[in-house]
Amino acid sequence: MVLEYRDSHNVHVVCAKAPHKAVAGLLLTEGITNENFYGMIEITFILKGPGSYTLRFQGGTVVGRDKNPLQPGKYILSRSDGEPLEPCKDAWLIKTIPPTGKKASRNDAFKKAVRKRDMGCVVTGEPAVNAQYGGWQGMQVAHIFPLALEKYWEDHGLGTTLISYPPPKSPRRINSVQNGMVLRSDVHELFDDYKMAINPDDNFKVVFFVRDIKNIAGRHLSQKLIDDPKRPVDGLLRWHYRQCVLANMRYD
Repeated sequence: MVLEYRDSHNVHVVCAKAPHKAVAGLLLTEGITNENFYGMIEITFILKGPGSYTLRFQGGTVVGRDKNPLQPGKYILSRSDGEPLEPCKDAWLIKTIPPTGKKASRNDAFKKAVRKRDMGCVVTGEPAVNAQYGGWQGMQVAHIFPLALEKYWEDHGLGTTLISYPPPKSPRRINSVQNGMVLRSDVHELFDDYKMAINPDDNFKVVFFVRDIKNIAGRHLSQKLIDDPKRPVDGLLRWHYRQCVLANMRYD
């Protein structure tokens, strides 16, 4: 996990069989609900579905799978079959710096298509006020699935299964407009570092895994973007969200 942030966690998950040792944790930020937390639990541990385990708050109360705000504290997780908890073994993918040629090749057509669709930061809602004059200062075009992991993308056929609008005259579907977003530069850094994500299964809610001092957590992407047929693909946002949960919540 992102070890430097573990000490900031104020939500701790323990196994009912060993309640004195935390096996997962989370920094509670704006917008995280009980329902969201259940989803994170099902990413972090190998479980057979909602009926295969019980989640209780400290003191023994069963946590409802609802939209009530998650509370800080200790949560006790137990499997219905009495077996020990088994953490998800999937590694979160560490991003590396791509070869110079590939990094440069994303510019032009990819950036132009994403900018034309978004016209500003999709997370904060801030417009690129000088876009009509070619000014995009403070705004960056981000890949959702990183260009640095293009081999993984190709090996798993993600472009052919997820992308409906491939880039024109290019075999590299990773540069599709559906794999990009305009983000404010500081938000882009958080997104790339797995410190914030967008949950497509909760009305495209912005989720922070570190402290949010700019009141961004808990917002939702605009309906205009969601209605756009060329919007970011749910499957790619879901992949990134899952990476964030594994990177920040699971204790090794």
